[in-house]
Amino acid sequence: RSLPGAALGLLERLLQTNPLTRCTAAEAVNHPWFEIVGRSSTHRLDSDFQLNMNRFGGCSKLTKIAMQAAARIEDDSAQARRLRKIFNFIDRDASGCITAAELQRALGGTLDEARSILSGMDTDGSGSIGFTEFMAGALHGSGRTKEAFCAFDRNRDGHIDLGEVLDVMSDDVTASFVARAFHEVDSNNDGVLSEVEFEMVFGM
Repeated sequence: RSLPGAALGLLERLLQTNPLTRCTAAEAVNHPWFEIVGRSSTHRLDSDFQLNMNRFGGCSKLTKIAMQAAARIEDDSAQARRLRKIFNFIDRDASGCITAAELQRALGGTLDEARSILSGMDTDGSGSIGFTEFMAGALHGSGRTKEAFCAFDRNRDGHIDLGEVLDVMSDDVTASFVARAFHEVDSNNDGVLSEVEFEMVFGM
């Protein structure tokens, strides 16, 4: 199987016997071929990521905050470390946030499409995506209801009460919003959310 032109060009320079014409380590690392490889690797993740991100964008504010809470709990997991590497690759300027232009380069498509995805994930209205927002969007729809439920069930009694929800969400939304949303999803009005109620509402 033949090598692509960019790879062949890099290989030819690396094999030069004359040190004056041979590619240096710095030149090799910055060769366009590595950008092509990196871009292709990211694109292999497109379908799952874009589907989860699109679904996440259509969720309610409460659902998005719930997923962010679950993402914070998992911040040191193997999955989080994997997502951090992907996030850092997309965040080309290492600003700690992903812009619409950076998202477009990673996912392909148009800038308007990238802006639409970003807008749905940008829960704090900053105009960009931080890592917690990115992780919440990437995990949405991936069958992680149990992790999200446990992020709220602080005392591990198998139910979530209003106080636990307030503890988790106090930095993200007002107490009145949380209380109103909680009572709306407490289908049997027993003052707590079971895992079944949680899953039915958040559909993770």
